[in-house]
Amino acid sequence: VYFKYNSCQNQPSEPFNEFSQKLLSAIQNNPVDTLVIDLRNNSGGNSGILDPFIKELEQNQKINREGRLFVIIGRQTFSSAILNALDLKNITKSILVGEPTGGKPNHFGEIKTLKLPNTHMVVTYSTKYFTHDQEDTPSLMPDIPVELSFRDYKKKRDPFLEAVFGKKENIGGL
Repeated sequence: VYFKYNSCQNQPSEPFNEFSQKLLSAIQNNPVDTLVIDLRNNSGGNSGILDPFIKELEQNQKINREGRLFVIIGRQTFSSAILNALDLKNITKSILVGEPTGGKPNHFGEIKTLKLPNTHMVVTYSTKYFTHDQEDTPSLMPDIPVELSFRDYKKKRDPFLEAVFGKKENIGGL
């Protein structure tokens, strides 16, 4: 199953907890042996939205096993999406695939906005510093690094997914 998660926010038409229950039910009730969570184009939002889903994945004996749970990260993975990737790495048996993230694991967040009274300009500012990694690295690094080239893009190849399936074959073709 491929799950592309591009924004850490609820959709008005379907809150994430409803969607995640459908997704987990589909995984449990069908012959699914792999879950790929794609965070490579996720610039953040509210990291807490994915927390219950991650906790359920942790308990899922079908998917939370070596070589069955993959998380794709990349240069456009920022903020809350980095926190979600870190939690998936630390709480589940997921394997991070892709490029280093666009932001640091330790970073400012909890964005608020303020409208200036005279100019009516909108200002955004951070209200919290998140420390999730003991080392203050410039990016969250993947377990399986993948490079994206213009040639791949032009040929409509996805080397990130190819790396996932290549890793599965090396583990024994689960």
